Amino acid sequence: MARLIEEGFTTDVTEEDWKRYGETIFRRSEKISFTEGETIFIFTRVQGLNERILRQTSQAVVNSYSARSMSQKALSVLQSTTAYFAKREIESPRLNAEHLLAHALGLKRIQLYM
Repeated sequence: MARLIEEGFTTDVTEEDWKRYGETIFRRSEKISFTEGETIFIFTRVQGLNERILRQTSQAVVNSYSARSMSQKALSVLQSTTAYFAKREIESPRLNAEHLLAHALGLKRIQLYM
C-alpha cells in the first residue's frame, strides 16, 4: 500500500479503520486523451482467501487491462463487478452491476448490449 501512496494515490481510511473493518480504498484522478476519471483500488481482508480466488481476481484485472475495445472493457468490468457483488451476496448481482455500469457510462441499461 505504501507504493500506491508513492504513486499519488490517496485514502481517507485510517490505519485503525483498516485494522477494525478490513477494507480500504485508494484513489487517484486520471486523464487520458479522450476522457477523465479515477483509478480506484479496493483492498478487503477476506477470511478463507486462497490461491484459486487470488488467481481468478488477478485474471479479471488482466482481462480488463488487456481488452482492446471499449465494449470488451465494459464487458470485463461488468463480469468482475457481478462476481464482486455475488461474493458479497448482493441481491441480483448482474442486474445491479448493469445498472451501475450504465450509470457510470451515462447510458440506459439496454444500451450496454447495443
